[in-house]
Amino acid sequence: MSNYIPKENISIDESLLLWKGKWKRYIPIKRARFGIETSMLAEAETGYEWDLLLYTGKGTEYACEIPGLSDQAIAKLSKPSKIVLAPVKPLLNMGYVLGMDNFYVSPELYDILLAHGTDAVGTVRFNRKGLSDDVKEKKLNKGETITRFNNKVMHMKWRDKEYVNMLSTVYEDSMEMVQSGGKEVSKPTVCIKYKRMHMEGVDLMDQVTSASSVTRKGVTKYYKKLFFRLIEMSLHNCHVIYKRNGGQENLLGFKLLFIEQTVSAYSKDVY
Repeated sequence: MSNYIPKENISIDESLLLWKGKWKRYIPIKRARFGIETSMLAEAETGYEWDLLLYTGKGTEYACEIPGLSDQAIAKLSKPSKIVLAPVKPLLNMGYVLGMDNFYVSPELYDILLAHGTDAVGTVRFNRKGLSDDVKEKKLNKGETITRFNNKVMHMKWRDKEYVNMLSTVYEDSMEMVQSGGKEVSKPTVCIKYKRMHMEGVDLMDQVTSASSVTRKGVTKYYKKLFFRLIEMSLHNCHVIYKRNGGQENLLGFKLLFIEQTVSAYSKDVY
């Protein structure tokens, strides 16, 4: 945190480190499906991992003391809201735009973020409390949308192959023409921007660590898996800073350079 300030767009998402022992979680949409779960806050453009929360069971605590919220109000917050507010707290009132998926998104969370100078965009589940009833109940034909605003919060439902439900404080209810399946189709701007600009961060980090020694079957201790993954994450973060300061090497080249310099420094200390 002290070495890097993320750009405007940040994202939070859960990640699974393949594991079938202690603290095992099951998330069917993830590649690993079973594993150690971490909720990660990352820069959307580069995947710089700014903070993470490790799930350690039902007793996992989330330190989300927010100015203006009483202890009673914080206690009443849903678990997903607490998971978001804990790592994002140092970035509040700084003009960030936070992207997240429907596990985290809710009107109560958006109200808190807006009150602390932070915008948000994401998909939202139809059964969340506080959503517009007429939007939830409206039947649409393919390509149609319905939108309602509550102050700055936009609730949009769009019919594609299935219904897509969005909540945003940064986009209007405009449409754009994009290429899809070899032809031009009209899609809501919020859906296009959400996928392209706001939700890549954690996926980028997962791509980096999935190709590393973290996935080796020979690693049988959960703390070893976590240790190796933290090493890979740290190297990726270092590479982001290296590139931001004019570095030209790709991640593999940077790792080799890092190894050479580390071995050289160690050799001087020893000999």
